[in-house]
Amino acid sequence: MGNFLVMRDWLREQIYRFGRVYNVAQIIQHVTGNAIAVQAYKAYIDKKYTNLAALKDKL
Repeated sequence: MGNFLVMRDWLREQIYRFGRVYNVAQIIQHVTGNAIAVQAYKAYIDKKYTNLAALKDKL
């Protein structure tokens, strides 16, 4: 098992404490410095599943 204390503390400071104050879009803006970007998420998903498809073809 890894040590997740650093991650837990970061989530508490950056995400959880704002959960009742701000909406999701505002928290994302606060944490990343950018608004929600569908294009970035779509690019991530496309790359992930393209790589999985290529791996499946090799098996």
